[in-house]
Amino acid sequence: GADVGLMLLALVLVTLNRVLMAVKWNLLLAVRGLRISWLRATRIYYTSTFLGLFLPPTVGGDVVRAWLVTRSESRLPDVVSSILVERLLGLVALAVFGVVAAALFPVMVQSGETDLGQLLGIVIGAAVLAFGAFAFSFTAACEKMVLAMTGRLAGVRFIGKFAGTLGRIYRSYREYRSHRGTLAAFFVLTLLENALPIVRAWIVAVALHAPVSLTYFFVIVPLELVLIRIPISFDGFGIREGLFVYFLALVGISESVGFSIGLTNHVLFLVAVLPGGIFYLMDPAARKGRGSDKPPASAASASASGRG
Repeated sequence: GADVGLMLLALVLVTLNRVLMAVKWNLLLAVRGLRISWLRATRIYYTSTFLGLFLPPTVGGDVVRAWLVTRSESRLPDVVSSILVERLLGLVALAVFGVVAAALFPVMVQSGETDLGQLLGIVIGAAVLAFGAFAFSFTAACEKMVLAMTGRLAGVRFIGKFAGTLGRIYRSYREYRSHRGTLAAFFVLTLLENALPIVRAWIVAVALHAPVSLTYFFVIVPLELVLIRIPISFDGFGIREGLFVYFLALVGISESVGFSIGLTNHVLFLVAVLPGGIFYLMDPAARKGRGSDKPPASAASASASGRG
């Protein structure tokens, strides 16, 4: 009984979300002199999202992106630094939505439960810490600390090479402080990117004839976006659906309908990223990499530090 037209619209929003992510990331790459076409960036983002389904949440896709953009260690610091900026500013944007969610929740739900407020407070607190970390990361004090640490480790056996790479990544990362206009544009686009999944979830609910306001999805989805990053299930299965069941039940939606909304929203996302598998098979760099080459170990290690 679902509205097929609305389901297709939700699918379009997933696609728009992927394209927007690629556009944003390409802005950051251009700052570091890595100029790739918008189409190429989009293909890479689709490929990394698809392969990331089978890898640790967030960081797996980031490693794939770093690998596909450059197969040369000399440009690896610039690619990884762009991903670090992307992830940290993404957390800051999520903090904005977390504040909105915390403000809307007591208005939307008169349940008297305190646990939810505490959970939302934890989400907001963690995001605010991310904002503080992002601001601190560009300071002279942070630069002095990082370079001192990497300098001490440079002569240590086995980890000296990694320390040198980490130092180059940080120097590349700190260069973004001179491009505030780009960072501001990136942040605005990130706010839009975070709004798209909220609208998509609401459209799915409308397609399934669930009488839930768009405003309430501004409470549910930001929390979902945080919790699905916890690596305790395959692509967040169970977590996402359980959150929809729980939160929608608070506004009178049955568990079966709540589960259907969560699962449908999830499946639409998986369907939308399937072209990434085709792009992977068609990508010359990836095709070459399926031989003897593997994603650089240093890329995996460095990207892990940018997990968001």
